[in-house]
This record gives sequence, structure tokens and C-alpha cells, in this order.
Amino acid sequence: MNDAPRRRRLVLALEAGANDPPGLLAAAVNVAMVLRADLDARLIEDENILRAAELPDTWLVPALGASTKMFDTATLRRAFRVRSADVRKQLAVHADARALRWTLKTESGSLADRLAEMVTGMDTVVVCHMRRRGRDAREALAQALRQISASVFLYNRHAQFGEKVIAMYTGEDSILATAQALASEVGLPFEVLLLAHDVESLKSRADAVEQWLSEHGQTTVPGGILMDGAGEWIDRLVKSSPATFVCVPDGSGITDASIGRLADAKSVMIVRV
Repeated sequence: MNDAPRRRRLVLALEAGANDPPGLLAAAVNVAMVLRADLDARLIEDENILRAAELPDTWLVPALGASTKMFDTATLRRAFRVRSADVRKQLAVHADARALRWTLKTESGSLADRLAEMVTGMDTVVVCHMRRRGRDAREALAQALRQISASVFLYNRHAQFGEKVIAMYTGEDSILATAQALASEVGLPFEVLLLAHDVESLKSRADAVEQWLSEHGQTTVPGGILMDGAGEWIDRLVKSSPATFVCVPDGSGITDASIGRLADAKSVMIVRV
């Protein structure tokens, strides 16, 4: 019997029927290095697409006005194999250069369903920002992400490196540790934004953060925003200084809609911890 503890794992969830946005695999490798985690890439072959390919006279209608074409199961399976080989090649380039342990597995099902089955509380999950998906797929994925206990990294291809990492602090020190490690890995400044519903809580959290920062050799001065039910605090955050990564504490009352607004408006990558 092997009693050795399981290594921390970063699950990179990819869809076999969609191309990855630029920078996704490199970003996943960066996050895995920060977390000292193995990279477990999963390429999900959508069963609905496979079933559609089995129907007679099925036509593929690409976006942006490209010409339509017929496709069948054999054609689709071949495209999936090409996609898998391409992902494997790119992972080898990015991960092997960092001496990062990684695997790539192909599975059938829907992305939302497979996430719920393969992720545990010790894991971190990387998925593309949900705006890229249709409404039904977006809602299904958002529901799946709410149900799993793992940290979630929402990748936004429009994010621009070279700004800062912001930790949105609501009382959990883990958000500070994650943001600090991520900032160190990608070479960006690290800042803390205190979030609270009242002034008393804001002051209490400021004291806790200042102590944590002092103990960890940080000199950043935390800023503060009072949260409100109407979500106006998100607008104030959007107007604040630019960031590349925003670390958001899960279960803090920050809604999926607010996270989506923040990611869209600031072109950031969201790390849900």
C-alpha cells in the first residue's frame, strides 16, 4: 500500500472541438509552477458533437462566414487526434523547458460534467474565460465551477502582462499567499485590495493584512473598497489602476456576474482561490 501524499495537481480543462486562445498553455504552466503542482491536461471530446457527426448529411457551419462543409465521425475523430497531438507538442515546449511534470489525457463527455468528476479540493482548475462560450454552455460551466471545491483560474486571452497582481482580501490569508507567489513567478508587483461591507470590518482586515505583509517581507499598502449589493464597487474597481491577475476568494459573496464584469472590463485573468 502506498501511503505517500498525492502531489498537488493543476487540471487544465481543454475542449477538443475548440482552438485554445493564444497564451493559454503557457499561462497554465506558469500557474502550475507557482503552485508547485503537476499539470494534468484533459482534452474533452464533446459527446454531443460526436453524436451529431453520426447523423446523415451533417454539415459544419464555421464562424466568420467561412464555407460550410460536410463532416462525419471519422473526420471528427481525425480532427480530435490532430488537436491532441498539437496540444501535446505545445505542452512539451512550455512545460519541459520548466522541468514541470505533466500529462495529457483524452476523455469523452461535456466539459462541465467532467470537471465535477475529475476535480478534488486539492486541485486548481484552469479554464478559458466563460464569455467565449454560448449562453447554455456558459451557465453549465459556471454551475460546475460553483459546485467544485478547487481553486479556479479563468484565463482571459486579452490580459496584458506587465502590470500587477491584485489580491482581493475578505479575510482569508490563503489569497495573500497565492497572489504573492504568483507575482513572484511572473515578475509583477503585488497589491492587496481590502473588501468589506462596513467600515469596522474594513479596519479589522487592514490590521490583519498589514501584519501578514510585515511577516512576509512585503511593503505594499493595502487599499480598501466597501462592497454594496448593487455591485457599484465593481465599477470602482474597474476604474482603479490596471492589473494582469486578480485573485478572488471563493465563497466571499463575489458573484459570477461580478467576476465576469471585472474580467471583461479590465481584461484580466481571474484566479479564484
